[in-house]
Amino acid sequence: MAERSAEELDNARAQRDRSRAAYVSKLHLLRADAYAANHRVAEAHAEIVALEHDLEQLAARAGELLETAWRDGAITTGECLTLLRQRCADERRLLDQRGEYLLRASISTSPPGG
Repeated sequence: MAERSAEELDNARAQRDRSRAAYVSKLHLLRADAYAANHRVAEAHAEIVALEHDLEQLAARAGELLETAWRDGAITTGECLTLLRQRCADERRLLDQRGEYLLRASISTSPPGG
């Protein structure tokens, strides 16, 4: 009986050691996946920042051209207002798209069950 209990204890310890090794291995894989995901998010964020900077410069230039065209009489006040409304709608659409992208990025990098 004692021999059987000792054998069961040894088997339980061996199983515990195998389970612990599998857990540690899985933990290392999950950590590597997390680092890779964080790196991808950081790269995407840097790209978004660069694109937003370019977009801000283009928007500023478009605003200058619009003002110049209106001041020089090349467009009417109504046309100017129409173009300004279109610009606002375009900027709103871009903000919505960025928000959706960031939401998808945050969901795809969430931990399981999180």
